Amino acid sequence: MANAFSERAFKRPFSQLEKNDQIAVLREMEDTTLGVFDALRVYVYESYYTQPAIWKLVGYELYPTDHAGPHLKPFDDVLLAKVRKMPKLYKDV
Repeated sequence: MANAFSERAFKRPFSQLEKNDQIAVLREMEDTTLGVFDALRVYVYESYYTQPAIWKLVGYELYPTDHAGPHLKPFDDVLLAKVRKMPKLYKDV
């Protein structure tokens, strides 16, 4: 679809356009094709974020389904000491 917009506006395939012209084509697609640009954006996000190489870059760790989720560090109760010393903010009934 981007090639059709590109060919119409610039007489060249999308991949051969300068960055600013590619942006102009994408903006035109966004403005004139209701729903299509949203679908394209979702497809690009899905294609990008399902790549294992990207997972490492964004800090995502895949956990196999043969055990329950990520292994969290034990909670440190010392973190709650200050809160436990505070007066109650509610009334016992």
